[in-house]
Amino acid sequence: MGVIKGRMKEQQVPVNVSEVIKARAYPVGDERDFYSLIGRMVTLQDREIGVFRTSDGGLFALDNVRINPEGIRLTEGIVSGHTVYDPSDDWKVDLETGDVTREASNITKVPAYRVHIMKSKLYIVLA
Repeated sequence: MGVIKGRMKEQQVPVNVSEVIKARAYPVGDERDFYSLIGRMVTLQDREIGVFRTSDGGLFALDNVRINPEGIRLTEGIVSGHTVYDPSDDWKVDLETGDVTREASNITKVPAYRVHIMKSKLYIVLA
C-alpha cells in the first residue's frame, strides 16, 4: 500500500445567514406586541432592555437604564422621531446610536442592540 501525498481539500459548507443570526439572537415576542411610540421592557440574560417602535415603524433596542439616578428608566420616556426623552429631566437618547444628549450627564452613551424580525417574531442580537 502506498502513502497518499497531498492535502485533503477542505469542504465548504454553505452557511445560512438566518441560522447564524438565530445563534446570537434572542426572541423577545411577536412583532405586533410592540406598539408605536411606547417603550417596552424585556429581560435577556439578566439585562433589562427597552424595545421601542417609532412612528415610521422602526424598531430599536437599548439598555433600559436611568440617565439620572433619581429619574425614570428609558422605557418610561417619550418617543419622538428616533429619540426617547424625558422633558422633566432634560435628557434625550438617540435610539439608533444610544448617544445621550444632556448637559453635565455622567452617562454619554447607552448600549444599543440590533433588532431583527423573522416570520413576525422579534429578535434582539446581544454582542
